[in-house]
Amino acid sequence: MNLHLLPLSCVYFLGAWVLWPLGWYVSLGYAVFVIISNLVFISTICACCASYGRQSCASGYGAISARLVRRGKPEGFPSCFKRYIPLVAAGWALPVIGGLVVLYLSMGDLRGLLFAIVPLLIFSIVAFGVLPRSSRESCARCSQRLNCPGARFTVGERRRAA
Repeated sequence: MNLHLLPLSCVYFLGAWVLWPLGWYVSLGYAVFVIISNLVFISTICACCASYGRQSCASGYGAISARLVRRGKPEGFPSCFKRYIPLVAAGWALPVIGGLVVLYLSMGDLRGLLFAIVPLLIFSIVAFGVLPRSSRESCARCSQRLNCPGARFTVGERRRAA
């Protein structure tokens, strides 16, 4: 198991924490959405990936995908990635949007504001700082990096071609 999986597994928990002040049902709804979006990711994007079914898959999703669905067309990976990644990205955007709503609702209450800022700040640091940084090396070694539209966000164009 790679080190970057720890922040990945924490991101969704932190997202639910950010949304908790809006109600337990909002956090639960978010958790259900995240589970569904990750299953869609595993069954569509991972099925077309060069690491499908391989233990060498840095995320570990390649082996899971092989157990759930049939192999997709590897040449279709870039278009499949572009088509489905907005669904997964919503799992990262929803806590930010919800966190901003919680911040707005907490205006005028210093304690409430503090309890709104801390989870949002921790989520943002892990989701948009720690995770991309920790994924950099595994993405640079990934056999799919040349075809991956997301690789430019983690490894950059220079290292992507290397």
